[in-house]
Amino acid sequence: MLLTKFLPMVCLAIKVELPGFDGNGGSSYVGSGCFHRRETLCGQRYNKEHKADWKKWINKLEARESASVLEETCKVLASCTYEENTQWGKEMGLKYGCRLDDIFTGLAIQYRGWRSIYFNPKRNGFLGVAPTTLLESLIQQKDWCEGGFQIFASSYCPLVNGHKNIPLKLLLSYCPYMLWAVNCLPTLYYVTVPSIFLLKGICLFPELTFTITTKVADNDVSQRYEQEVMEFGTPSPMFTILATVALLNAFCFAGGMKRVIVDVQTLVSEPFILQILLYGLLILINIPVYQGLFLRKDNGRMPISVTYLSIMCALSVCTIALY
Repeated sequence: MLLTKFLPMVCLAIKVELPGFDGNGGSSYVGSGCFHRRETLCGQRYNKEHKADWKKWINKLEARESASVLEETCKVLASCTYEENTQWGKEMGLKYGCRLDDIFTGLAIQYRGWRSIYFNPKRNGFLGVAPTTLLESLIQQKDWCEGGFQIFASSYCPLVNGHKNIPLKLLLSYCPYMLWAVNCLPTLYYVTVPSIFLLKGICLFPELTFTITTKVADNDVSQRYEQEVMEFGTPSPMFTILATVALLNAFCFAGGMKRVIVDVQTLVSEPFILQILLYGLLILINIPVYQGLFLRKDNGRMPISVTYLSIMCALSVCTIALY
């Protein structure tokens, strides 16, 4: 992969993003500034035992043909019907049917086991042509967005077809480009909604508050800390979640034990025994929470509001699960 003189955005991609691709398993084919092995474009799969027969191609180059033969050959190649009823555009050459044909082709090559290598010499190897107006640039980027999402939504999606021959980190590297079109939704939101809310005088963002960790504790809190007793004295959504999960485990364990007592032969099997042991372990882990909910009378117990709310939430989840 050689460096191309392109737009600043493209230059950034070539100088920064493609080396990142290379570090994740191989840079992508971006349509320009690339060398391909003949076998990769001819649809061949990678084989460790494959060796290029350079003498074969040298002999072909040395073979001299008459000007008339070359002229007739070129006419056939230049005709619009040369690729009809062939594998060109499907299994050979550049892939057809996608606006992002370069990425499409590069993925197909990598799916066949070939690897790409990023190479950036000091002297530029290629000189590319880029859009010169804003409209042309926007049209080009629109095509890139549509083509990337078309690949993501097709059977050639890297996450679907690439897991066998492409490393996971390289598959994830393709996702921001494949989902570039979807990124327009949050972009449009951030450039329109705040402006409209500002015009209507509506505050969109909440008031900034800072949660500061308490560094000074009173005597009771210090004493409970020394006794290794958990402190639940402050109403907090985090305590509500913790208590709800603990109560849910307790209710499910009680319901499971009831079923075991009623139908011992069916439920006392290896899978259910493991499940009962798991819930029993969770009950033991949550004993300090149960103590804070129901047994403790000090100021460090779970607040009443948290207790009632967590009981209601846990019972609601159990009811939904049963019915």
